Amino acid sequence: MITGGKITSAEVKIHKDGSTAKRSVNIQIKDMKIEKGVMTIDYEYRVTYGDDVATISIEGSLEAKEENGEKIVESWKKKKALPDDFAEEVLNVVNYVGSVNGTLIAKVVNLMPPLTLPKLVKKEKEGGKAM
Repeated sequence: MITGGKITSAEVKIHKDGSTAKRSVNIQIKDMKIEKGVMTIDYEYRVTYGDDVATISIEGSLEAKEENGEKIVESWKKKKALPDDFAEEVLNVVNYVGSVNGTLIAKVVNLMPPLTLPKLVKKEKEGGKAM
């Protein structure tokens, strides 16, 4: 279970003029350790716009407590892989933190936000009124 976290650095770079409509997100676990039952997971959330037109990089760390934390860290150090359920939790938290904070950073330099919002569709509600 993720119990906390912090951002340790945030950077945006505009490398050249060009379209920023296309963007890709990469999340990387950089390091893991455990001390007194608390796991620390260092990560990087990176958004690349267009053909290297611009980048946003956010680095941080999460804290987590898991029953088998020692085994998770040991396995990650050997194989660079996490158990599926724990990996899903970590990636979703990093994606949330990166998307929210990356959106604020992107606004400052006039880039598209690094998240894609769902398209809303108007539906008829029972009784004929629009929802």
